[in-house]
Amino acid sequence: MFRSKLHITFIFLFMTFCIIGTHVLAQQNSKAPITLFPILKKLHNRKTRFPPKAILVMLRSESAKLQYCKANKKNKEWLNAQKDASNIRRVMKNDFEENFHFCPVYYFIDTFLDLVIQQDFENHVFTANGIPMPASAIHRGDTNYFIVYYGYPEDQMAIDEGDTTALKAGSAGVLGKGLVFLNYRNLQVDYYVKFDYMTIFANPDSRYYFKSTAFDMEYYPFAADYNSDLEWAYRGIPKVKKLNRYKP
Repeated sequence: MFRSKLHITFIFLFMTFCIIGTHVLAQQNSKAPITLFPILKKLHNRKTRFPPKAILVMLRSESAKLQYCKANKKNKEWLNAQKDASNIRRVMKNDFEENFHFCPVYYFIDTFLDLVIQQDFENHVFTANGIPMPASAIHRGDTNYFIVYYGYPEDQMAIDEGDTTALKAGSAGVLGKGLVFLNYRNLQVDYYVKFDYMTIFANPDSRYYFKSTAFDMEYYPFAADYNSDLEWAYRGIPKVKKLNRYKP
């Protein structure tokens, strides 16, 4: 009886330590002060020596899913996909408008990505309230801004210490969805990773988090982490004043 209880206790403690270890490792891999923004800061400083004056957040239209449902006359699925995509855009804007204050935030739909990459911003990039981004905010030739989207990163990357402009693919496979950062040249510079356990051990605010029950569509809030990490990376350097708050 004693050995049985001791055995059960040992197994419980072992599982607890494994969970804690996994949590710590995940936090190390997903938090920027270790690897993320020192890289972005170096890439910026090569040309601008200033923090980003704005970020452009890409909102997903989920047009491929909607077109598939429509082509196959899946009317109920089409309605659900449209509703879920709208909810994800809503919570993503809520997250950035309420938890990110480092610099102005503008938004565009993914169908305009190619134009944004070409720095054709007029009538394609807007505030959260639908007002076109002013021409003075970011213009053709600017380099100190980031394009941000939620999804799968192309690669896990590590900085090449011998050349701060070069990023190379890491040896590990991509872990999952997260917040991905592209520079003005459309090059992925880094990302946050969202681990599945995050929604088990934490209860994300539904104002900033949404996960579809029928489709591979979700948004997990990272704007507050992104804001604090930019503050950390560019501390002491003047920054742009924040925009008026978004009213959903």
